[in-house]
Order: sequence, then structure tokens, then C-alpha cells
Amino acid sequence: MTYQDLVAEFYREKAGRAAPHPREALAFIREEMKEVNLAYWEWASTGDARPLMKELADLVNVCYGQALSVGGDLDVAFLLVHESNMTKERTEVGKVKKGPNYVEPDMATALHEALSKEAGV
Repeated sequence: MTYQDLVAEFYREKAGRAAPHPREALAFIREEMKEVNLAYWEWASTGDARPLMKELADLVNVCYGQALSVGGDLDVAFLLVHESNMTKERTEVGKVKKGPNYVEPDMATALHEALSKEAGV
């Protein structure tokens, strides 16, 4: 099972639906970002990263819910973005930027993969 599959399982079994409404998912992301921010400052003052790791995982979880809500597969999207990021270049000062060899990720693939998965193709 992928992470996307796990989040879909949660929505089916615990929420009784396939995915959150897109606006609801966005609200979840905003809420979790606040929690990440609080946990970050807790880590900065105490050195205990456990709350921060928990909130980061919650944030990833609700991002998967957002992807589900728009018919996308975030696992596929992540791989596409990673492949695209690997085409970026590092400058002399150590920054990473899009250069002449940069390849934009094709997110239509992430949407197509999700639709194919739903259809059982």
C-alpha cells in the first residue's frame, strides 16, 4: 500500500467517503501548518523533535487528502517533482535554481495515474 492508499483507506473507513471536499482539505492543511509552526518553536526551545515530526506527518497526511479531493495521486506527483528537481542546477554561491536543462513536471500524469487506479486499469 502507498501512502495515498492509506489516506484513502482512512477516508473510506472512518469518514465514510472517498475524500474530503477540496475546501475542507485546504482548511485541514492550514490547521496543520499552524501546528507545525508551534511544534517547530517547541523544538527550537527544547530540542525535542518528536512533536515536530508528528505534526509534519499530520501535514503530509492532509496533503494526501487534498490530492484525493482533486483526483490526484500525490505519490506520483512527488516522484515527478523529484525528477524535475534533479534537473535543476547549483550556482557558484550554492543556490539551486532552474537552468537551461530544467524539465517542468507533468502533473497531468499524476492525475491520469489516479484516474487509472480508480478505474482498475
